Amino acid sequence: MTSNNKSRFYNVFSSVIYNAFIVCLPVLAMNSLFMGTAAISNSITKFENKVAIYMTTEYEFFGGKITIPSRITNSFDYFFTYAPITLAANSRGEKAEWIFDPTKTDVLEGIANNDYQSIVFIGHGDRKSYTAVDENVTARDFYDLYNYDCFVKRKSGSLVKYTCGLGEGHPRELHSIILENYENGAAFDSTVTFIGIAIDAWIQVLYTKE
Repeated sequence: MTSNNKSRFYNVFSSVIYNAFIVCLPVLAMNSLFMGTAAISNSITKFENKVAIYMTTEYEFFGGKITIPSRITNSFDYFFTYAPITLAANSRGEKAEWIFDPTKTDVLEGIANNDYQSIVFIGHGDRKSYTAVDENVTARDFYDLYNYDCFVKRKSGSLVKYTCGLGEGHPRELHSIILENYENGAAFDSTVTFIGIAIDAWIQVLYTKE
């Protein structure tokens, strides 16, 4: 092994160790500690409103040559994100309802359901869309829903978009369509990993106001 290869191997190995022990383990410990609390809080407490949490997280590696199906990755990401996202919803007075592998129809029906005053998207997407299990749900789809159905009201709560924030447009493009106040919630303006989602979700818990 040449010195350059040794240096490259060392850098990769160091990165893996750092992410595994410095980042992943503390997040894993936090989630393990509070999963039961979140489940009990979400089950027994009466809430006035609900938040729909959509998750579909199929991963591809090496240019799509290797694909890990969402039924596997959902379980992994769910373990890292369930506690903070559920507790954040409960602290806002909302019951968390998780919807796995939603279709485009599922997402639009959830947006049209006035019982849901907040929305969380987890998975793939960009500034103007969310990737459902069958196809993208675009800003135009959301706009048309509100434009042609007078019974669909804009949400009084928040939109938290745990997807990549690349592409054209403003990071809160969907917020301005779905919400009464586009400033409510959060969105990423770059690529995002499941660890980034988990950390940001815990920040949402810590800084959520009644």
